[in-house]
Amino acid sequence: MKLKHILLPMMACMALATSAQVDIQPAKAPEASRAEAEEMLFTYVPTDASVGTISTGSTTSFAYICLPAERTALYNGAKITKVRVVLGTFRSRPNFKINITKDCREDGYFEYQQDADVVSAEDSTTPVVYDIELDAPYTITGGEELYVGYQVATSSSSRPIVEGADTRLTITGTNDLYGYYSNNGAYIVNASGYANCIGLYIEGENLPANDIEILDGQLDNFGYPGADCALSAFIYNSGAQSLTAIDYEAVVSYGEAESQTLTGTFACDLGSCQTAELNMGLPVTADMAGDVDVVLTLTPSDSDDPTLSNNSWTGRFSVLAGTKQRTVLMEHFTTQACVNCPAADEVLEQVMEEVGDNVVWVSHHAGYETDFLTTQDDENYVWFYNGSTYAPAIMLDRTVLTSGSYTPVMFPSDAITVKSAINSALALPAIVELGAEASYDAASRTITFDITASPLATLSDREVRLNIYVMEDNIAGRQQSYDGTIDWTHNHVYRGNATGCWGTAIDLTKDYSGSFSYVIPDLTSGRYVYNKPEDMWACVFVSYFSTSNPAQCEVINTQRVPLDLPAGIESVAVDQAFKAVGDCGAIRVTGAKAPVEVYGIDGSLRAKSMAESISVPSGVYIVRCGNQAQKVNVK
Repeated sequence: MKLKHILLPMMACMALATSAQVDIQPAKAPEASRAEAEEMLFTYVPTDASVGTISTGSTTSFAYICLPAERTALYNGAKITKVRVVLGTFRSRPNFKINITKDCREDGYFEYQQDADVVSAEDSTTPVVYDIELDAPYTITGGEELYVGYQVATSSSSRPIVEGADTRLTITGTNDLYGYYSNNGAYIVNASGYANCIGLYIEGENLPANDIEILDGQLDNFGYPGADCALSAFIYNSGAQSLTAIDYEAVVSYGEAESQTLTGTFACDLGSCQTAELNMGLPVTADMAGDVDVVLTLTPSDSDDPTLSNNSWTGRFSVLAGTKQRTVLMEHFTTQACVNCPAADEVLEQVMEEVGDNVVWVSHHAGYETDFLTTQDDENYVWFYNGSTYAPAIMLDRTVLTSGSYTPVMFPSDAITVKSAINSALALPAIVELGAEASYDAASRTITFDITASPLATLSDREVRLNIYVMEDNIAGRQQSYDGTIDWTHNHVYRGNATGCWGTAIDLTKDYSGSFSYVIPDLTSGRYVYNKPEDMWACVFVSYFSTSNPAQCEVINTQRVPLDLPAGIESVAVDQAFKAVGDCGAIRVTGAKAPVEVYGIDGSLRAKSMAESISVPSGVYIVRCGNQAQKVNVK
């Protein structure tokens, strides 16, 4: 095995509310891990140990946090002297009691119970923190699970639970961690939605002085040779004393038997039962390829840690085989009935002029009512809203853009916001290289697509799908606006899909190639004219796929593909002085200043004449006069 050892020169350690510079310190010998007669406020709830109930009717609700058996073993003989609760806004808190139990699911049995006065001012709008002193301190017995919490009478207008996913970080103005549970009226485990804010004041001479745990970690999915791969770790100190320095070791393994070891020490001010975020960069070297495994281990610099089993975190990233420019898919929800959509079009057009070289714009006529361009697929795609629909709206690579959101759909409020979101999407690496060609057979109105896709890195183990959208520009129609109904040209309109509404599954553990076809429906006639091959193009993209979660269908890469039309079928220019109109068995011509040529949709010349009426069979024709042309439908 080849081993490399790197001493990082500097890295950042950031508490959730503040940041601190990092000092590299020499390693020190461990000291005693027990504190002398100290008090600590324990607020951390392990992943699977926050429980509680809440009901909308008049009943009694319970909330607990848990000291797991391994934690009570560390605190054996120490005493719980006070209980901290953070309660939500309501007028009164009748029948409030502090409970201590070894089985919170056994109704009515408590190791300790105490009434508490927690009445606050009427119509309080700020959650209140209560530190309730126990009449008799409770002695912790090591090796047994222990639940501590409260019960309170509740009603639909009187809920004691603090709402909001960020409550655990902001409610007390500290970095305290509290447990969660949701409003489902039953005992639950590790759910989110309501914050179960409970803390325990613990006193004792045998409390662990230093005890750190990596709660979670994040690692970039992909790395480039010559650049750093970002690694973050979320750290909790459940010891009784503050920490000012923590040693770290990151072992980076790759290839068959190669590894690098990165070591260092960071300075921080991590108080008892507080949290901090560690950020560092892992160098990606030229000899790395494929998947790279990372093991991060943390230890207190000044003392030993009684529970080393929770001091490590493992992650993996993939090294990209090459750097390819990503193309972003912008899916736009709009309809003729949407009065706000013309203004949104102006915003999007402005952004596309500035950053649109590597963006493909697709419009779905759905989200707010429907119109003559709405397809069933468009209506299916409103699933991505994951709730109420509206227009205008956009998706960028079907990726959730707002932290905490459950939908990739966003409102295009202004050009600055949209441009910033597009630039963020463009900065991500292209992990698949796409190749696509499209040819058109006029006789059958069939587009044939030849597609290739090559992975540039190891993809997620989620299902991957290939999608081929058929698009159309220059569709004359109408549009609602603040000025009433106006004439409007609809562009980049979704018309259909050669791979089905949700695409087709492909294997990107290796290079992929495949052929697909799409038959363009007959040209429409009447008020609106569309399905014109000369105005069509294709959008090819590869995405992840989920049947249940709109936030897990992210697009990996996209390509705009023009149609290779045969000679004679070109974009049609119109001159108002020259007019050709289809009639029964004939074409009526006015304003012709040169011989008129009539072409079939396949590009073949069918007639040439200066007559005002040219007899032809029923069908669709391109009528040319000089460099002007019009399309006509003969019955």
